[in-house]
Amino acid sequence: MERFEVTTSTADGVATVVLEGELDISTAPVLDATLADVERNGTATLLLDLARVQFIDSTGLRSLLSARQRAEAAGRSLRLANLPVDVERVLDMTGVRRIFDITSPA
Repeated sequence: MERFEVTTSTADGVATVVLEGELDISTAPVLDATLADVERNGTATLLLDLARVQFIDSTGLRSLLSARQRAEAAGRSLRLANLPVDVERVLDMTGVRRIFDITSPA
């Protein structure tokens, strides 16, 4: 299993989740569990910093889409920040880039 790390911090109503490594079928459950914990805290904005994501597959993309859907249903804001070129390419190719709020840098 490849190295994958998720760190979280909260300040001024923004929960920042920093991802590092490959977001794929074997690591997406780690992100999903972390996001579930963060979402329970009820912060108004969730910022996912993807600067250190080296790869994303369809399972990782599903995790991001599910997080966006949950945030929208809860009236929260979800933003993606610092997208590497390869992650941007996946979002563009799949046509989902337009539905995400993307900022850079975080």
